[in-house]
Amino acid sequence: MCAPIDETTIAQWLSGQCLALDLWLEAVAADPMGDPDLAHRIETHRNWLADELLAICEERENVRNTPQRAAG
Repeated sequence: MCAPIDETTIAQWLSGQCLALDLWLEAVAADPMGDPDLAHRIETHRNWLADELLAICEERENVRNTPQRAAG
C-alpha cells in the first residue's frame, strides 16, 4: 500500500471486490460452459485478493507496532 488507509476505506474496497467475485460466480452458475476462461480469471482474482488482504493486514499490524512520536 502506498499510503495509510483507514478501516472505512478497507471495508469499501473489500465490498467492491466481493461484488466482483459474486458477479463472476453468478455468471458461471448461469452458464457453466459459457466462458472457459472465467473460472481461471476468478481463481486468479481470488488469489490476488488474498495477497492484497494479507498485505493490508501486515501494513495495519506494522502501523500498530510502530511507536508514535509524542506531540510536542
